[in-house]
Amino acid sequence: MAVGWRGDLQWFCLRVAQQKEQIAERLLRENGYHAFCPTEIKWKRRHRRMMRREPVTYPLLIRYIFLGWPQGQAVPWLEIFRFRVVLSVVGQSGQPLAIPAAQMQRVFVASQEPIAYKRSVNPHRSLRVGDNVEVIGGGFAGHMTQLTEVRGKTGRIILELLGAVREIEVPLEYLEVA
Repeated sequence: MAVGWRGDLQWFCLRVAQQKEQIAERLLRENGYHAFCPTEIKWKRRHRRMMRREPVTYPLLIRYIFLGWPQGQAVPWLEIFRFRVVLSVVGQSGQPLAIPAAQMQRVFVASQEPIAYKRSVNPHRSLRVGDNVEVIGGGFAGHMTQLTEVRGKTGRIILELLGAVREIEVPLEYLEVA
């Protein structure tokens, strides 16, 4: 049973065995449950010497999938926990927490779109003095600026802070070429 966005279901987050997210989704679906494992597609080489890349599907959330159940009906948790890949349900004070519909809808949308990898490294392009960069981590995330110096694993950037232009040192892992 294909699962698309259904606002008439209440959604719960299940914790499953490591690297068994897609298997748990398939098992639950085959047994009539509305299960959803958000995925992302990465282009990978199957073998090191192979030049061609192929799309490979990976779970977006490690060790978690979602279970949809009609609102107002009691969820048969004992039946669901019969599946050995299902370890627990996310909850608070011993009660399963239903995920708000608006948040679940965002998860469905994120699973169906390509995801921009902000923290991935492009091996063909390194940071150089004078490059326009975007700060992608730390307290200055989101700022666009210029790289003025590279020293080891840190770089110096220019930012306007508190009405003055200041030169700040940040880890290179927080910077990406704009």
